[in-house]
Amino acid sequence: MATITVKNGTAAVLDLTLADAILYGGPNGVQAEDEYSFWGFEGSIPPGGTATAKFSWSLPAEYLDELRLEFAPTWAPGHAWVSTRMKERSTAGAHRRAVTP
Repeated sequence: MATITVKNGTAAVLDLTLADAILYGGPNGVQAEDEYSFWGFEGSIPPGGTATAKFSWSLPAEYLDELRLEFAPTWAPGHAWVSTRMKERSTAGAHRRAVTP
């Protein structure tokens, strides 16, 4: 599971309805399966505001040593993905582990 907090540093309302987070693991970047345990962001963030959402995935244990999280606030053209490497935080099951950026 990953908890993602977004701060709107713009003067406009930021719609996060289509925000997405994708987890990859292993040296070849195998895409983790979204568990849909959490549904991500809902609605919009006013200027200067923040919003937090949780995402969870399933990934074989052998891929957990190398994790990369990608996040996009929207699918609209011109919006960049943010990518970060992640480290394992706990071992909560063979296929699921909590991670922290």
